[in-house]
Amino acid sequence: MLANYKTVAEVEKITTARDNYKSQLETAQTALKEFEGVDVENLKSKIAKLNTSLKDKETEY
Repeated sequence: MLANYKTVAEVEKITTARDNYKSQLETAQTALKEFEGVDVENLKSKIAKLNTSLKDKETEY
């Protein structure tokens, strides 16, 4: 019985850690939901175009 005994302070510390992890998980899940339906290939092509445009501007200056 004593092997599983925890003080109130230990339980509160564990509970706080659990709540922090739960909050982090919810934040991560919310952030991932924002990326649902995003066309990755379209974004890659836009990035390539912007990089090309940036290089052209650098050359121009």
